[in-house]
Amino acid sequence: MLLERCSALGFAEPSDCTAAPLACMGGCSGAGECVAGFCKCRPGHFGADCSLSLGRDGKPQLLAGRGYTPRSRGPRVYMYELPPEFTTWRNEAHLDRPTTHHFIERLTATGAR
Repeated sequence: MLLERCSALGFAEPSDCTAAPLACMGGCSGAGECVAGFCKCRPGHFGADCSLSLGRDGKPQLLAGRGYTPRSRGPRVYMYELPPEFTTWRNEAHLDRPTTHHFIERLTATGAR
């Protein structure tokens, strides 16, 4: 599966695919492993960047236990979880700018997400 995905993304070797500098958003939030541009989340975590988990109340939490604090005032931005073929499965070398990853990482850092 890895070889086919990497080939479809235009990488010559699987090692190039898994070692891409911006392969996974937010480094999988420290809660998963980056495999071919997709975060394989550890149990209990989910989302395109493994930043989501369920709290004790059963509601999703963003970056639980990581010191993330949402802004006290707006604006706020809701990020939809879409299939990886629309979000993370891409070869950044084929884009003129890797804006998607930078935007999401900066958005998270501001507390607006």
